[in-house]
Amino acid sequence: MKIYQYTCTLESDLIISSKAATEGQSQSLDYIPGSKFLGIVAKELYNQHAMDIFHNGKVSFGNAYPRINGDSMIPVPAAFFFPKGKSLGEEILLPMNLKPNAKYIDKDGKEIQPKQARGGYFNWSEKTLFTPEQNFKLKSAFDSVKRKSADGQMFGYFSLPKGLNLYFTIHDSTDQYADIIKEKLEGLKQIGRSKSAEYGLVDIKFEKEISEIPVYRHDPGKEIVIYSFSDLCFVDQFGLFTATPSPKDLTGSEKNEIVWEKSQVRSRKYPVWNGKRQSKDSDRIIIEKGSVFVVKINEAIPENFFSMGIGVSRSEGYGQVLVNPQFLPQESERIDTILTKKTQEHQFLYPEVGNVSESLLIALKNRRLLGDLDRQVKQEVDQFIEVNKKVLSEPSKSQWGTIRGYAKQSKNFDSFFTMTFEEEFGFINRGRSENQWRKAGPVLIEKIKNLKKEKGEAFTMDFIQKLSTEMPKQKES
Repeated sequence: MKIYQYTCTLESDLIISSKAATEGQSQSLDYIPGSKFLGIVAKELYNQHAMDIFHNGKVSFGNAYPRINGDSMIPVPAAFFFPKGKSLGEEILLPMNLKPNAKYIDKDGKEIQPKQARGGYFNWSEKTLFTPEQNFKLKSAFDSVKRKSADGQMFGYFSLPKGLNLYFTIHDSTDQYADIIKEKLEGLKQIGRSKSAEYGLVDIKFEKEISEIPVYRHDPGKEIVIYSFSDLCFVDQFGLFTATPSPKDLTGSEKNEIVWEKSQVRSRKYPVWNGKRQSKDSDRIIIEKGSVFVVKINEAIPENFFSMGIGVSRSEGYGQVLVNPQFLPQESERIDTILTKKTQEHQFLYPEVGNVSESLLIALKNRRLLGDLDRQVKQEVDQFIEVNKKVLSEPSKSQWGTIRGYAKQSKNFDSFFTMTFEEEFGFINRGRSENQWRKAGPVLIEKIKNLKKEKGEAFTMDFIQKLSTEMPKQKES
């Protein structure tokens, strides 16, 4: 048995739908199922190795879970609870270890109401928690005939964000397929929905090969805890999918007993899309990752029973379990530890700047300077109004509107000044305007003359337009 470990980095947002609906809002899974990686390899090798790799159960493609700051995360167990009103990071409760009819009591003697932890990932050795964020975009199908959005075809997509790093493993009981799988799996690949649009690009890299696996041995008469590292899939005696596995499904023997009152099991329907046939397969009923079974052992479990997983569809990543993991002790009702929440780090890599980028850099620099200039003008206007608001409020809104119109139409500062402020024919010195600008005119003229000397003609003209736009608003307030 060998285990090949890979990393998977999202080069774009990724949609892995949790249901088969094609319209409306579609929630994305927070992990990548192993079937996606199996599909990448099968696309290239199915005709040559259909039975060797994909159908005989000797090779299993695992799910990809998040890796944050180098910490490999695993699903939070459904057996984890926390006091209502707190968070999982503050206190962890294990009701499966409570005695019958026992309750949790706080320091003040009040009963604690446990709340189940649902979803998310954790790293037990580093004591960290992580919940992947999802982006949301609303899109519409395109009507190529009418050249507009198609009526009644809106799509709401949740997606895992670009830059998220994940890890997954491939179990090979033959020790033969490391090179051939690596050759077809590594590199930039596309998975998930809307691959032809802006979603689904991932970069897969081989990380390392692991040759040792844990051996499970258990003495009869003891209870064991089986933690679902991945989703589990079982069929009953009639070949139908079921969410209630038998003791034989879980341990290989009908003599063992599932302790249901201590177990925490969550199930759901999982839609299956066959990319080869471009059609749906029947939905599966699966037991979700993180579910926990407690089983009383009356007959010893075979040594290698869990090595390749349990249940059916194991080649697609189903059936991977951990037995008696350290983070699920059977003797404790609480776990005295604090889990720290981790967040995804968004790393932006900037390309080296060459000659071909000079025009872009110049454009970006000019845009930044323009933004800085706009802020400076706005600040100058605000300060001028604050000092002279009473005088500047004497002209009416229409008077300021005329000033703004002249400023927009004038080719330069001199032509604007002549039309507006010239002593004999200027706008503010004619007819009814003269009375309104008797006090405000000299103040404004002095200001714009000083601005032209200190900051130039362009700054001054921008100042006049912003001032004449702002003053009517000031008169309303």
